[in-house]
Amino acid sequence: MSAQSMYEKLLGQQAANAPPPLKVEPFKVTTPKAGVLIVFGGTNWDELTKGGAAHKPDMPNLFGPHRLVAGLADVKLSFVATSCTASHCIALSEDGAAFAWGRNDMGQLGLGDAVTRAGPTAVAALKGKPISSASMGKQHTLWVGTSGALYASGASKQGCVGAGYNKKREMEMAPIEVTGLPPVASSVSGGAFNLVIDRAGTLWSFGSSEFGVLGNGSDGAYNKADGSIKMAYVVQATPQKILKLADRTVVAAAAGPQHCAALDDEGRCFTWGCGGYGRLGHRDQKDIHVPTELPEMRAISVSCGSAYTAAIGYAVLRSGAVSHAGQSSFYMWGRVKSASQNSWMYPQVEDDLRGWNLTTFACGSAHTVVSADASVIAWGPQCACGELGYGEGEKKSSARPKKCDDLEKLQVSQVACGMAHTLILAEADDEVTGKLPEWTPVQTSGAGSSSGEAKGAKGAKGAAAKGKGKAEPPKKTIAKGGKAKK
Repeated sequence: MSAQSMYEKLLGQQAANAPPPLKVEPFKVTTPKAGVLIVFGGTNWDELTKGGAAHKPDMPNLFGPHRLVAGLADVKLSFVATSCTASHCIALSEDGAAFAWGRNDMGQLGLGDAVTRAGPTAVAALKGKPISSASMGKQHTLWVGTSGALYASGASKQGCVGAGYNKKREMEMAPIEVTGLPPVASSVSGGAFNLVIDRAGTLWSFGSSEFGVLGNGSDGAYNKADGSIKMAYVVQATPQKILKLADRTVVAAAAGPQHCAALDDEGRCFTWGCGGYGRLGHRDQKDIHVPTELPEMRAISVSCGSAYTAAIGYAVLRSGAVSHAGQSSFYMWGRVKSASQNSWMYPQVEDDLRGWNLTTFACGSAHTVVSADASVIAWGPQCACGELGYGEGEKKSSARPKKCDDLEKLQVSQVACGMAHTLILAEADDEVTGKLPEWTPVQTSGAGSSSGEAKGAKGAKGAAAKGKGKAEPPKKTIAKGGKAKK
């Protein structure tokens, strides 16, 4: 047998033994039978960017997990949302009712005013328009209807709420319909832009074009006037297809303040936008204006933080095959550690999570929370408001993954991380959630202000601890050498 024949035979054997192609499906939240919303982190919604200084006696930082029941007591929850750019939150019921709370300076809550809400408030303007999911940027919110319609509320001047806004004002305080789209499946939102996946798997974008986040080949920069050095950026209020991905079936997307990621149904991961700190994963810091594939990996889910990106996925072997028959890995790239440490310029596996069965996760402004096996694992190098959920008296930040002991054995349906806060939708039970204290926000009379109290075994710092049960000391985090241990 000639050398050529032997080589062809070897290739044939490799092809016969290769695993079937990776097939990625859109993420769907499993609605809990008896759901409970767990929250931790900052509650001073208008000042979350101040970190630890945002803490006030009547709007404390919740350093440990709390149940949020007020406003949702009789609601069967099916979806929660916040984002790394947002200081507001959304919760949806199984029948499509929408509830919003948090910062509302530009009417992003869709409640018809610009008053911050301390806790969940029903969005009356969406009554009769069932909502299946939502996403939010810094000052706007997108609402995806079960009918496939898309609605938007909040800041309008940068095109974030579509082209149908009132040109005489700078915000839409009640949701308006975004036109020019086929039926929508899901959405994600960056600082001042949006990505929308329609039901055919086509990816669309609209909003501000700065850093090339719209994926159309340009950052849209221009001089506002002759002789001026001040730059402005093209606003694209009408949704447009991202042509680079027009021949792909997109199943997931993610957005940071200034960068984007998308996955197709084969798990190919594309990134574009601002390249600072290596957040695009292409081994440099260049901005990229069209979706560009990362060749090292295939992913089944992806999320963006402020200056980093993370994904659950599998390595691409030298042969080009994807070894997805085994356990998935947790990849990260960008500024994933402290500012004093080197950024990860391309996708690298987070070693502390090797061996874990990863199920779902989310990235906040500077923190990451993962559900794996029967544990909730969190970390972030610059955290100060309790968004890691380690508990009162425990460390506030960690550059390495550590378990949240109070949430051990929690049955997690969904994780959402925002600006210094975390939301977890989980199954209610006596063993885990029944032992958590309850956080009860209280709306005060002043516009934009709110307060609250913690009730239960372990109260929030500065808040009154009320309710049944003797106060218990916070549990210690079991994490040898800083690692999350099974």
